[in-house]
Amino acid sequence: MLFILLSWLYVVCISYVYGHALISLFYKFVSEKLRVNFVVTVLSGLAMLAVLASYMSLFIKIGLLANVIIIALGLAYSIVQRKLLMANVAELLQAVQKTPLLICLFFLLALGMSLVLSLSPFVKFDDGLYYQQSIKWIENYPAITGLGNLHLKLSFNSSWHVLSALFSFSFLGLQLNDLNGLLFLLVIVLAIDGLAAILKNKFRFSDVFKVVTIAPLHLLYHYVISPSPDLVVPYLVWIVFVLFLTKIEQGRQQDFDVYSLLILTLSVFAVVIKLSAAPVALLSFYLLAIQLRLKNVKTLLPVGVLVLLMVTPWMARNIIISGYLVYPFYQLDLLNVDWKIPVELVQLEVLETQSFAKIKGMLFTEVAALSASEWLPYWFSQLQPSERIIVVLNILLTLGVSAWGLIHLAKGKFNLQKAGYAMLGFTVYAGIIFWFVTAPHFRYGMAFILPVYLLFFSLALYYIIKKFSQYTTLVIPCLLALFFAKPVYDTLKRHVIQTQYRAAFLVPDGQQYTMAKQVKYRGISLYVPEATAQCWGSPLPCAPFIVDGLELRNGHLEGGFRIVKANPEEYSARRLESMKKTE
Repeated sequence: MLFILLSWLYVVCISYVYGHALISLFYKFVSEKLRVNFVVTVLSGLAMLAVLASYMSLFIKIGLLANVIIIALGLAYSIVQRKLLMANVAELLQAVQKTPLLICLFFLLALGMSLVLSLSPFVKFDDGLYYQQSIKWIENYPAITGLGNLHLKLSFNSSWHVLSALFSFSFLGLQLNDLNGLLFLLVIVLAIDGLAAILKNKFRFSDVFKVVTIAPLHLLYHYVISPSPDLVVPYLVWIVFVLFLTKIEQGRQQDFDVYSLLILTLSVFAVVIKLSAAPVALLSFYLLAIQLRLKNVKTLLPVGVLVLLMVTPWMARNIIISGYLVYPFYQLDLLNVDWKIPVELVQLEVLETQSFAKIKGMLFTEVAALSASEWLPYWFSQLQPSERIIVVLNILLTLGVSAWGLIHLAKGKFNLQKAGYAMLGFTVYAGIIFWFVTAPHFRYGMAFILPVYLLFFSLALYYIIKKFSQYTTLVIPCLLALFFAKPVYDTLKRHVIQTQYRAAFLVPDGQQYTMAKQVKYRGISLYVPEATAQCWGSPLPCAPFIVDGLELRNGHLEGGFRIVKANPEEYSARRLESMKKTE
């Protein structure tokens, strides 16, 4: 527990410094130095650390040396900007001292919950399937050429796992994959910012939305226990929405300001963590289109450089690991390298992912044969009750929004502010469509599915608080209790009481291992789990099954892997067999 708290403090401090440096750089390209929220500063710093760590991962393993480098760079900036940093920190401490008791209790509750979940012995399925193995490869080797040939899931290159490796402290013999717990706390701090504005009766719609982002906690809290991008992407996308709403409220859509660049930074960050976040980039395209319409072409330079710097190491890792620019989009087959995963196997991987997203527990070969009218009822029936309610509610709200939009369009009452809100809605629905046609598993699309009702809930709550402001101190605690009741109850029941779990005070438990046998195949010594498809923290290299035709490129592990001749039928049979073991 103590090590987790110390690691969170370390990550927040170093991320704040990098975020401060990035925002200071952004100020050189904008006319006005707007105030930036503490949480947004930390997250933008995390984005920069992910970029820096991704560059380093191309050449070195991410461990002690990588931490020394980021500390050295952070210290250098802190020394140069010490007066400004000290003034900003002093301002933050003053704000903390003035925090009301209710808000302090709220934060302590969230802190306790996050600690219990971060220390929990429970794990998510994908943890054992490839999260832990992906992080372990990053911790122990520079990017391995053709690593995806060993296990195709390892090709799902996420910058969040690079960050997880950076802050796992494996070089100290630890394995602190607890960044999700810290992200959850940062979201709570952002909600507190909105809460404080509401209690002072000096709030805007975006402040209410900050608070309401914790409403679906019952759907998201259990992703705190693992380095899952499925928690990270929704929160990053919603924070982008907060920044975009702030620009609308301040009438700054036409201004190229620091918020424009932060929206772009966090949007790209979300995309390189998980491709399902891609539609959020529409907001940046919209803001850029406004600048081009105003003939402000000089904005192209910082925007282009920022995107290039952030995307380049992610694409480089994609190329090295899988042989594709953007895995698993095999349609972008632009490279002719010997380690490229055979396209037939990538197609099978995409098919399996899409099939799992439609119907769990059915073989992907069977799901693929179903039409939409056949699989949709199964898909809906497998949703959790709360997920079904959200889907139905979203459909009803969508009908209402469509009617409202047509009426206003007919009356010609659209102005720039309403166009901004319309663009936000368009982005949300573009995200839903993208999710539905690619892989419609509910958790893959939460970043866009949930905002449909969250935005309407925020709007209703905004007008209620405005009209009945005298009851704010009563309404807010009731809402917080409603948001936290089930997650806190489930956390105590499942992660403390039922398991008789007691967290270690200093060092959390180590990685979970599974029984894996060491086998030899074409000169490769690797581990294969015996009773499951999950390798967990088994020694490297480990894979659920041996891919036919796999070989080392130069006889050494560091040289990477390739497949001499793809055998899709054999691959499919072994994949199905591994899935049966998991069941």
